[in-house]
Amino acid sequence: MARQYKVRGSVDSTFTIPVDYRFYNWTAAASLFSDEACTVPATATAGTIIINGKIPGAAEAASFDTSPIDATDKSAFATAGTPLDELVISFSGISGATYAKVVVTGTEG
Repeated sequence: MARQYKVRGSVDSTFTIPVDYRFYNWTAAASLFSDEACTVPATATAGTIIINGKIPGAAEAASFDTSPIDATDKSAFATAGTPLDELVISFSGISGATYAKVVVTGTEG
């Protein structure tokens, strides 16, 4: 069984998403855009996409493996292999794009 969590919005935003702790394997990828509807792809010239997950009972979220993601690499992704209560997605220094769509897939492990 798998579940996808999707967010889209400004690269000036931080997204906090409650997730199902029963999922253990996580993969996160992002696409960048120049419009709010996320229909016009953009290529970042700098910046990072930070994917964190909060482990049940932990006081703070910890980074996914290979996070932050280099925003200039269109095929980059981050992974985690632990149950999570929530995802925290943020951006740093993004130039060349103003909006992003992030998809995080969790699978039972």
